[in-house]
Order: sequence, then structure tokens, then C-alpha cells
Amino acid sequence: MSGVAEADDCHAYGCAEKQFAAAVREGRERRQMTQATLALVMSKGGFRWRQQTVTRAENARRPFFLGEALALSALLGIDLNAIADGADSPLRACDTCRDQPPPGFTCNECGRRAG
Repeated sequence: MSGVAEADDCHAYGCAEKQFAAAVREGRERRQMTQATLALVMSKGGFRWRQQTVTRAENARRPFFLGEALALSALLGIDLNAIADGADSPLRACDTCRDQPPPGFTCNECGRRAG
């Protein structure tokens, strides 16, 4: 994605929020949809969105509620899993052992010991 935030500008899932904001803009533009049209579609879906809401959301100046993120991902073809997988967070499970190394082993990637 072209709008990926710089690493020093992020914290935990803050990068994912910025990546999602960029994905919303890219998805909207790819579909040749104006901000006003996206706001109207979201409003018809039960969300209180105006053109200014779209502007703030696309610039990561307002957080997304879960329902909004789900609706936007479906509408604009955004892969939430890809964004979540790219998030650098201490809450994210280790890719190697999934936080559960086999009994008697220590994961070389995250250092977690089997308990």
C-alpha cells in the first residue's frame, strides 16, 4: 500500500489504523467514488458519515469503529487480515510457535518456553 505509515510514527496497532485509512482511500479511488458518495453509502448502511468524516478517516484523524471497518472492507475490497498480519504489536502471537512451543522446547523466534 502506498499510504503505509513510518515505523517511528506507530505504536502497537496504530500502524494498522493508518494502513486501513490508506486502504480506504485507495479502495475508494480505485472504484472512482467521491468522498461524498462513500459518505452517502455509509449513511445508508446505518453509519453517521458525512464527507468530512471520510476526509478525517482517510487521513487517520479519526478512529474506525469495528462495524465501520467491516462495512468498508466489504464495500471497498479491503483485506483486514492482511492489515492485521502486518501490524507490529506485542499482543500479536509469534508466527513461529503461535505462543505455544512444544513441551520441553523454547521458541528460537520469540524466546517463549513451553510451560
